[in-house]
Amino acid sequence: MDRFPWLRRLAHGLVAGALLSGLRAPLGLDWTQLAAVQGSTAALFRAAALLAIALSLDPARPVWRAGASASWMAAVCAGYALHGLVLDVTPGGRAGYALLLVAGTMLLRVLAGRRAPEAGGAPETLARSERLGLVLVGLGCALTLESLAHEMRLFTMATSADDALVGSVFLLLLALAAAAFGPLLAKLGNERARFAAGLALGSATTLAGLVFLAQLTPAGLHGYLRRLDASFGWLRALDSRLGGALGLSGIPALDGASIGTLWTTALLSAATLVVPAFVLGATLGAARNVARLAHALVGAAAGLVLLPSLIRAHAQPLGLDEARQAAFAWELLVAGATLAAVGVATLAFGLARGRLATLATALIAALVPWIRPHEVLWSFSPWSVNQVVPELVWSTAEGLLTVERARDGTSTLTLDRKRLTPLRLEEAADERRLRSAWALLPEAQRAHARVLLIGQLTPARMRVLRSLGVTAPDRSAPWHAAMPAVEALLFRGEEPPGGAIVEPGGARARLADGEYDWVVAPAIRGPIVTWKSESHEIWGSVDAPRLSALELAGETVGVAWVEADSRGPRGAELAPLLLDVERLEWLALGLVRGPAREALAEVGPRFEVASLAGPSPLGFLARMPQLRKFRLEDAWASSMTSTTTPALASGLALHFHAQKLSSPGESRAQQIELDEDALRAFFSAVPSHGELDAFARELWESLAWLLAEKREPEHLLVYVEPIAERFAPWPELDRAVARAYQELLEPKTALRFLARARTARPLDIELLLESARCAEENGDAVSAVGFLEQALALQPGRPDVERALGLTLTRLGDERGREWLEHVLDDYPTDPELLRALGLPVPEAEGH
Repeated sequence: MDRFPWLRRLAHGLVAGALLSGLRAPLGLDWTQLAAVQGSTAALFRAAALLAIALSLDPARPVWRAGASASWMAAVCAGYALHGLVLDVTPGGRAGYALLLVAGTMLLRVLAGRRAPEAGGAPETLARSERLGLVLVGLGCALTLESLAHEMRLFTMATSADDALVGSVFLLLLALAAAAFGPLLAKLGNERARFAAGLALGSATTLAGLVFLAQLTPAGLHGYLRRLDASFGWLRALDSRLGGALGLSGIPALDGASIGTLWTTALLSAATLVVPAFVLGATLGAARNVARLAHALVGAAAGLVLLPSLIRAHAQPLGLDEARQAAFAWELLVAGATLAAVGVATLAFGLARGRLATLATALIAALVPWIRPHEVLWSFSPWSVNQVVPELVWSTAEGLLTVERARDGTSTLTLDRKRLTPLRLEEAADERRLRSAWALLPEAQRAHARVLLIGQLTPARMRVLRSLGVTAPDRSAPWHAAMPAVEALLFRGEEPPGGAIVEPGGARARLADGEYDWVVAPAIRGPIVTWKSESHEIWGSVDAPRLSALELAGETVGVAWVEADSRGPRGAELAPLLLDVERLEWLALGLVRGPAREALAEVGPRFEVASLAGPSPLGFLARMPQLRKFRLEDAWASSMTSTTTPALASGLALHFHAQKLSSPGESRAQQIELDEDALRAFFSAVPSHGELDAFARELWESLAWLLAEKREPEHLLVYVEPIAERFAPWPELDRAVARAYQELLEPKTALRFLARARTARPLDIELLLESARCAEENGDAVSAVGFLEQALALQPGRPDVERALGLTLTRLGDERGREWLEHVLDDYPTDPELLRALGLPVPEAEGH
C-alpha cells in the first residue's frame, strides 16, 4: 500500500467517516439518558472523533503530501454515509465506545503510514500564532455550523438516521466544492492566510442557511416544497418511460407530509448548508499542509465541548411574545463568526506579507452576520396542520424545549419537537404502565419506597403515583434545569409535586449506590406528522434507546418503557420484557431490571427479543413517516418470543403484521385491521384453568371493544362470548356480546348479558341506557322505563335520559310522558320525534 498513497488516503477517509458516524452518543447510555442524550455527552463523543482524525493528519507522512484532497473528503463522506445509513453498527455501552475510539485512532494512524523525508525538504512548520489562530477559527466554525445544523434538525424527525443523512449531505457538498473550486482557490494568495480566512468566511456564511430556514414558515415551507416537486415532474415522466430504471418513482410528493423522508431531508439540508459547505470545501480542497486542518479540527472539537456550556449560560426561558423578539441562533452565529475572525486576526499578526488583506478578511467575516441583524428563527413544526403556539420556549444544550398545547388541549412538553409527555388519549396507557412497573416492586419496600422517575412528571402521572402511595418522587432528565419552569406550567391550578429534581450526574451516582427502590422511565414520541386524521394525531417514530446495557445496583427495581414504533438497534437482545397493548393499536415494551417480583397476575407474562429485526436507517428514511409505525411495530412483534405463552406472542406478531395505514376519515376502531389467524392465536393462548392475568384481561377487553366498534357480531360470538361466559361477570365483554346479539336481532339474549354486566356495575348509567334500548327492542317498554328511572335517580336532570323516558312513557300511553317531554322541549326545540309525540307541528325542513 506504500506504493499507492492514494489508496491509503481513500482507506483513511473511509475509516475517518465511519468513526465520525460511529462516535455519536446514542440514547440509553445510562438510565438518565433514555429520553434524550445530555448535550455535554453528545459533544464529547463527537469531539473525540474529530481529535482522532486530527491526530492522524501529519504532513510528514507521504500520504498527506498532496493535502486533504477532494478524493479524501469524498471517502470521508462515503464512510460516514455507509456506516450511518446502511450498516448502523455501534457498540453497546460506554466501554465499547471507548474501545472504538482507541481502535479507530490507531487504525487512522496506521493508514496514514510512516513518516518519510520529503524530496523537497521537511514540510512547513506552523508558527505559534498560526496554530493558535487556526484553533480559534476551528472553534468558531464549530459554533456556527453546529447552531445551523441544530436548526436544520428541527425540519426532520430528529432521529439518528436523519442526523446521518444531514451529515452525509454536508460532507458530500464539501467534497464537491473541493473538487470543483479547490484547484482554482489554490492559485490565490498565500496558504497561511487563505486557509484561515476561508474557514472564517465559511463560518460567517452560515447566515445564508439561517436566512433560508427563516423563510420556511407554514406557508413558505409548503410553497417551497411544492415548487421543488413540480421541478421533478419531467424526471418522473422520464423514469416512467424508462420503466422505472432511474428509481425516481419512489420519490414521494414533496409537501408537508413528506417531512422526515429521505428526499425532503436531503433537499432541505442541501439548501441550508450549500453556501457554507462550498466555501469550506473550496478552502479545504486548496490546502496542501494538513497540519492546518489538524489544528482547525482541534479547535472544532473544543468548540463542540464549549457549546453546551455556552448555551446553558446564555439561553433563557421565553414566552411566545419574548421569543418573537429573540434571535438566539443568530447570536450564536455572531459569537462563532467573531471567534473565527479573531483567529484570523491572530494569525495575521504573524504574517510578513498580506497582513492588511488578512485583517480585512477577518473584519468581513465578523461583519457578515450583521447583513441580517438579529435574524429571528424559531421552528415549531411549520408542517403541522394546526399552528403550534408554545407557552414556553427554551434553547437548551439538549435541544429546543417547548411547552405547548396539543390538539386535545393537553399541555405537552417537547424537546427538538419530540413529545416527552402523553396526550389525554394516552394517559390511560401511561397509567397502566406505571402501575405494571410498580407491581414488580416487592411489597415490603412499597411503604417508604424511594422513587426516581426518568423523564417529565405531569399532573396525570403524579395522581397515579399518589394513588400508589408515592407523594415525593424524585425526577431526573437531561433537561433538569428547565424542569421547575416546565412544572410550573404543567401543574397550573394543581397541587405541586413533592420530591426533588436531581441533575443526571447526581441521579447516576445515587443509582450506582442503590439509593432508590424503584425507577421508571416512560416512553416518548417523535415530532408531529402531517396527516388529517379524524381519530387522533399522528406522531413520528423515534430512536429506541439502547436498553441492553442498562443495569441497576443493589435492590433497585426499574422498568424502561419504549414504544414499538421506535427504531431499535438491529440484532438487539432484550429480556425480560413487559408488554402493554393499547386497544390493539399501540404496542409498548418495558425492560425490567433488578430483583423484581414475578407478579404474573398483575402484569402478565414475560417476553424477550432474541434478535430485533428492523429496517436499516436508509430503509427507515425511504418510508413515509405515516407508514413507519406499522413496519416498526411489525419488526418488534415478530422478534418477540415467550416461553410461557408462545401462542400469545404469535398472535401479537400476526396482528401487528396485518396493520396498515387507513383512510384518515375512518374512526379509531376502523383504522385497526383484524386478522383471523391472530384471533385464533389469542383464543388458544387462554389458559385451560385458572384466572387471566392483567395483560390478558386488557387484551380481551381491547378485542371486545374493537369487534363491537367494527360491528363484527360473528367474531364476537365465536371468540369473545366463550371468554365472557367462563370469566363472568366481565362487564366489558358482556356489553360487547350484548351488542353482537342486538346486531343479530336477538335482544332477549342481549338482555341476559346486560343484566350480568349490571350486577357488576350497578351505578353505570350508560349501561342502564343500553339496557333500556335493548328492552324496547325486545318489546318490553315497562322494563325500559325502569332502567331509565334508575338512570335518572343516579343523575337527575340529564336531558337525554329525560327525553328517552318521556318518549317511552308516551308510547305506553302514560300521561307522565308528556310532562317529561314538555320539560325538555327547550333542550330539543327542533327534535322531530319529540315534536310529533307532543302533537306539535314539525318544521318543513325537518319533516322531509
